Amino acid sequence: MPIVGIDDHIAVVNFPQFSPAPSGFKDDLVKDFRVRTGSDYRDRGGQIRLIRWIFNHPQHVPDSHDYDFSILKLKTHLKFDEKCQAIKLPRSDEHIKDGTNLTVSGWGITMNSKESNVKLRALVVPKINDDVCRKIYMDVAKITPRMFCAGFKEGGKDSCRGITIIHTIKGITRLNFLKCLSCQFSEDSGGPLVKGKVLMGIVSWGEGCATRGHPGVYARVASVRKWIRLVTDL
Repeated sequence: MPIVGIDDHIAVVNFPQFSPAPSGFKDDLVKDFRVRTGSDYRDRGGQIRLIRWIFNHPQHVPDSHDYDFSILKLKTHLKFDEKCQAIKLPRSDEHIKDGTNLTVSGWGITMNSKESNVKLRALVVPKINDDVCRKIYMDVAKITPRMFCAGFKEGGKDSCRGITIIHTIKGITRLNFLKCLSCQFSEDSGGPLVKGKVLMGIVSWGEGCATRGHPGVYARVASVRKWIRLVTDL
């Protein structure tokens, strides 16, 4: 469950383990989590921080993955350095051109058992036309304006399930949960999909992993830019 930092105290992430909250809140489960940033490895290195509160999008619909966003506030500031920097956010409703190459990264399951997912891995995927995306998933789930597809129609390469933890890639702060005493993570949801150093999407859902004809579905950050500003003043 990765977290993407947008300053030294705030992060945007998918956090489906909690039901939507109408305002920022401190939950008993929050104390069971730790966050690591500034390391390529999911189990060592970097900085470790506690979480102060978690704020889910109030319109989040778990069954449909719509409004699949959460904002986390850390208890203490991060120290920015060459391995830990804030990511930039898109403009409100900023458009992504079809075919744009985007980079997704994480520690999800690999197709080859000889390829370790202990160290961060990344993949470049093209953005798919929204009409095509809707047609692909019309018999599976509704693709809303808060979603878009990116990946390869032939399959074979995709973001996938797996316990994930932290990273900084070319100035992009990646944070991940180091410790969860009360739950188990089994998916790579929440990982960043970036264009350069701008967070355009967050890994949300899909039909299997790298399945032919079913590219990954991502939460569209630009669609909730006003909400992020309202909650964080950023």
